[in-house]
Amino acid sequence: MTVSKEASPAKPIDDDAGDAAGLRRRVFGGGHTVALRLVATVALKFVGVLIISRILGPANYGAYVAAYSLYAFVLAVGQAGTGVYLMQKPGAVTSAHLGAATTYLLLQSTAIVVLVELLAAPLGAYAHIPGFPDVLRIIILALPVQTLSVPAQALVERRLDLKGVAIIELSTLTGYYACALPLALAGFGPSALAYALIFQYLLAGPITYAVAGVKPAFGWDAPFIRDMMRFVTGYSASGVVWQLRGLVNPFIVGPVLGAYSVGMIALTISVLEMLTLVRTMLWRITIAALTHLRGDTAKLRRIIGEGMEMHLLAIGAALLGFGWVGGLIVPVVFGARWLPIFHVYPYIALSYLTMATFNMHSAALTLLDRNWLLVAFQTANAIALAALAWFAVRFCGFLGYGYAEVGALPAYWLLHHFLERQGVAPRYWPAAGWWLAAAIGLFWRELGLWAIAAPFVALLLPPSPQRILAMAANLRRHGKAGAPTSKPLTES
Repeated sequence: MTVSKEASPAKPIDDDAGDAAGLRRRVFGGGHTVALRLVATVALKFVGVLIISRILGPANYGAYVAAYSLYAFVLAVGQAGTGVYLMQKPGAVTSAHLGAATTYLLLQSTAIVVLVELLAAPLGAYAHIPGFPDVLRIIILALPVQTLSVPAQALVERRLDLKGVAIIELSTLTGYYACALPLALAGFGPSALAYALIFQYLLAGPITYAVAGVKPAFGWDAPFIRDMMRFVTGYSASGVVWQLRGLVNPFIVGPVLGAYSVGMIALTISVLEMLTLVRTMLWRITIAALTHLRGDTAKLRRIIGEGMEMHLLAIGAALLGFGWVGGLIVPVVFGARWLPIFHVYPYIALSYLTMATFNMHSAALTLLDRNWLLVAFQTANAIALAALAWFAVRFCGFLGYGYAEVGALPAYWLLHHFLERQGVAPRYWPAAGWWLAAAIGLFWRELGLWAIAAPFVALLLPPSPQRILAMAANLRRHGKAGAPTSKPLTES
């Protein structure tokens, strides 16, 4: 895969990504960059959420989250998978392609802004969340601004430029909190975060294009747009359906339980998003890297299995750690009024643990251009969550949302089934044992202190020690001067 010099003077992507060793070297060999980016991003988000949640309180935070959830949904429609298409497009990406994608995104997002502005009042009347319509009218203005930088961002990620991605993300996130915190302290309420989001994306445009080494351009290339639309129709449907999950809290929980419960659930999800940030980071990098393994079923199956185990270990540790000591942290840093989040935390955390376990599955389906299969899974999961939440919150309060998250987990079997049909389903042992042990550990408050021991026991039982040592050896090998190796993890 190459990047046209017409689009950028940067060097083409190195061909050594074409085998399993090259993939590991690109995704994990840049481990220092990913790790520093992860630590810095989590620290920024933690400080920001900490201060903002203390200032706003559950109800105001709930109003912002309701508006942002709808924004995330329409963003999935507005971007329509264009960035992912540019990342994985075979052949060269030219300046004409970037200009056509930019024009398409701008036209589409502008139309969405007009529609949402017209619907803000009736949506607010339905949600019964004070302040939600006003915040929505402001935050939706960020949509066309954000979409302008999507093509350049895709070019940076297409090159697997981890350092460039880190520069973009950390600089714009710093700008977001530099704007949000003074406005929140000045009494702007939840609108402070909406104004800050617009500022963040105004900042992102010039930074992203500078890192990509291209200039903003506009144009139209009908054959390219048609090819892009054939891809993004399935992909955007996947994104839209998945973002529907985010609307369950404000539009199913909100009308029944109000802004306070929406805020509690939203902060729980915000904490989990920070704890599992590496999942989101690696997903987009994985899409670009796995492109080189399209025709090699054996290597693709092995990479999916190794990635699944790494995701499960890393994210499971973070979720368990917060679940065990978070009760001491939350009253001090967020305030005692946020302690009720631990009633629902283990249920939603189990959902995030499962999501991380199957992260490589969804990336593989996108790689194999089986986006409609991904849509089928996400539709089943979203419908199950919405239906179960609609009943559960009426009888169990905001804890019912946690029950609904757990009740929707069987839909993940579809991802395994779809990969099995493609001949790339991974082996699930010992990962299945690790998942079960982590699930037990998450519910230690309900089961007793003995449950904390379950994850440690699972990691000590064969073949877990051998698998972990093999993964550590591979990561060390890829971290030494990028030395290539094709040695797979030891099969047990």
